[in-house]
Amino acid sequence: MRSLWGTSILILDDDDPIIATRRTFECLPDAAKVSVRITDAVELAKDALIPYLHRVEELDWRLRKTTTHELWDVLPDMALSHIVSLKLVLPTERQVGAPSAAISRKAVKLFGEASRLEELELWSDSPTPLLYDIPWQNLTKFTLHRTENPSHETELSVWARVGDTLSFRPNARLHTIFLDIKGDVLPIVLSYAFPWHQLISCHLNCYSRDHFPEILNALENCAALDFLNLHVHDGKTLPGLAPSGLQSPKRLILPGELPTSLMRCPTFWKNIRELYITLTPIGHEEFAEVARQCLYIEILSCYVSGREAVPLGFNRVELRHLHKLSLTLEDERVFDLITTPLLTQLTVHAQRFLDFVPISEYILRSQPNIRHFMYLLSQPGWQDHPIGIPRPLHSIASSGSFFARRIVLPGDVLDGIASMLLLPAVDTLVVSTSTLDDFYSMVKRRLETEAARGKVRLRVIKGSSEPGDQTSDNSLLLLLEELSKKYDVRCSFHSG
Repeated sequence: MRSLWGTSILILDDDDPIIATRRTFECLPDAAKVSVRITDAVELAKDALIPYLHRVEELDWRLRKTTTHELWDVLPDMALSHIVSLKLVLPTERQVGAPSAAISRKAVKLFGEASRLEELELWSDSPTPLLYDIPWQNLTKFTLHRTENPSHETELSVWARVGDTLSFRPNARLHTIFLDIKGDVLPIVLSYAFPWHQLISCHLNCYSRDHFPEILNALENCAALDFLNLHVHDGKTLPGLAPSGLQSPKRLILPGELPTSLMRCPTFWKNIRELYITLTPIGHEEFAEVARQCLYIEILSCYVSGREAVPLGFNRVELRHLHKLSLTLEDERVFDLITTPLLTQLTVHAQRFLDFVPISEYILRSQPNIRHFMYLLSQPGWQDHPIGIPRPLHSIASSGSFFARRIVLPGDVLDGIASMLLLPAVDTLVVSTSTLDDFYSMVKRRLETEAARGKVRLRVIKGSSEPGDQTSDNSLLLLLEELSKKYDVRCSFHSG
């Protein structure tokens, strides 16, 4: 924020946004943008907004109640024609007891000739006349949500007519599209004459396997795509092959299933730099195939499930450009599949107790310069003294952080940390120990050792022990607080 007066963006989400708006204009008369969010919880006087409409550039208005709908009737036509960013939730007739077409026609009068409109997020289960009148040529971002599945033939024909009137000139500015549409409306909207060739960001939700081919056809035209969020359901059984000319985005998020048809399209994967497969797990074989096709990947976050063996005859993949790896795992054998020599950040979300030996062998084989290591155990319970954990700690030598939650470090590891043989230069240390006494002894020795060597690198030290640890007492906590003050380090400890 360069200047509070020149570039402020104020989000007014208040029990009484009109009072908040008036106070804002009184206190900050030169604020560059004012954003107002009006929801069902807000009761507005019919003329309350009118004095301030010319100052509001960003509006989030969710029409769900009859009272809010009636308010629109007193607003002058074109009153909101200067809006730059608009999120508009249009109600159904069932919600407001008024014809949705009438509400849409009023929306046209309020927003339809908004020549400055750049971002539009529209929630509408029926085709609204607003889609005919908004200044498509100026839009940079368009989002359309449709939450209802049923689609009548008459309604589908109206959606199709909207597309017939839609056209973009060569200088159109649209670069981001987000389509979250249920029912048979999705293929119709995908056929609109959007400037697909110039899109750099695309979010698509596919609720029906029958609509996936239309999504692929649209993506085939996205030659400049940088970011793609593709959420498909039942992706493993989606029909057909992906188009051979499907372009590769640089950043890809796959929250749903991994479509098998995409796996058979090498051009789709070759330029990916960031990949996130985080909600729906994939197996070892699929992970191996992804690694084989994404040779230039730099950031990978993946949920790998199953305990099947590593594929026979598999040649380990060296991901030479990968520097950030985050894995949610049920089995540690996935580490046998890859080598990552440039890795600087490793995060492991363990769904069960894992064997640290394969993890250690992977780190030693890759010889990375890990600056940040995080191990989080999600399974109920604590993992005591896992075999092999000291070995990877030798590879974490540069400044950075080490997190090990709910995994009790064995005594030899604590001794190595205390003497700086392990983790010699980290600045953040988060560990679990059997008792507070073990934690305090390790911290005290470590800080004394660092001070004796001329510089205390550690800035944050956090510890924890299993629930039910009865050894904690206030005297040790007070001593820990004294260490914090003496060495200017944030130290804390909790049980559970």
